[in-house]
Amino acid sequence: MASTELKEEINMSHFAVMVIGQNVENQLAPYHEFECTGTVDQYVQTIDRLPSLLEDYAKDTHSMLRGPEGELVSAYDDRFYREKTEEEKKGKTHLDASSKIRFVPEGWTEQEVVVNEFMSLVDFIKYQTSDGFPFLQEGDELDLLDEHKWGWARVNAAGEVIEYTDRTNPNKQWDWYQIGGRWSGFLKLKQDAAGSLGHQGLMGSCANDGEGRADSALKSAIDFEGMRDEAGAKAATNWDKAAEAKIAAGLPADSMWEPWDVVRERHPGNIDAARDEYHAQGAMQAVKKALNLWDGTDKFLTPRDEFIQQARDSALVLFGVVQDSKWFAKGEMGWFGMSTDDMTQAEWNRKVNELLDELPDDTLITIVDCHI
Repeated sequence: MASTELKEEINMSHFAVMVIGQNVENQLAPYHEFECTGTVDQYVQTIDRLPSLLEDYAKDTHSMLRGPEGELVSAYDDRFYREKTEEEKKGKTHLDASSKIRFVPEGWTEQEVVVNEFMSLVDFIKYQTSDGFPFLQEGDELDLLDEHKWGWARVNAAGEVIEYTDRTNPNKQWDWYQIGGRWSGFLKLKQDAAGSLGHQGLMGSCANDGEGRADSALKSAIDFEGMRDEAGAKAATNWDKAAEAKIAAGLPADSMWEPWDVVRERHPGNIDAARDEYHAQGAMQAVKKALNLWDGTDKFLTPRDEFIQQARDSALVLFGVVQDSKWFAKGEMGWFGMSTDDMTQAEWNRKVNELLDELPDDTLITIVDCHI
């Protein structure tokens, strides 16, 4: 898991999911992002947007100019721009390259006006949507495979909008995926066991895709314990390097520092001050420099044995799990009737390990690199 140090939030693009069972494509299908895939299927729903449209129509405002006769014109209409004077052009850079300047004529006043005062609901829809957004008359048939696949508006004989819809998959989780990808070779195979590799991502693989590795294999072929051992050994090595780095910096091996979250709380609204104080801590700097970390140093505040066990417990854990076409991810959905909103990472790791250990040996496990 990435540290919160120096980041207030993490924006996800690529993430790995473990798909348990056959038919990977079918299991992932319920979670496609329709706006990207364009696949019309049973997972795409028609959403009634008319109530929210009417709400926006009644409250959204535009900058308008009201004329002497009460007429309303957009404040950005061409008639309200004039050429700059020579004085106004002085001292301007290429960022101010426009030769014109907006003005308010005498007798006109600028004001924010609710759109329903000067625009019909039909025109408001056209303003908010792309060119060619389809309008139907009452009684017209829908073409959900082509013209109306993304949504539509419908008007009655009086020209009143009676339908305004959007088509989407509310359960979307990915816009494209590939087996392996950045996690190609994640699975360690037992001696002489067989598995298959998918494709590496454009940036290569962050896992080990050498001999004896796979992206898809039966549980009986996967060396779960070997993966845990590898993770534990790597954690032990790194923890020891962190201790050695502190000694090399003239500090005790058990030197501690205040974690980022604690320092950040002391500087509400001033992240730069928090960063300065956090990075001024010698022990943290020594560890960071020695290990060239991208995911933070605060994890090395954990005692050695606990640190190693955490690594073993997380060795098989990815962002999410898909089983029987059900999507599970920490903090997103309930697992076996449990709410994961308040589940700790340790609890999540334990649930994943219990699930994997209890699977029948003939269960197929596949690692998928998803993008959103």
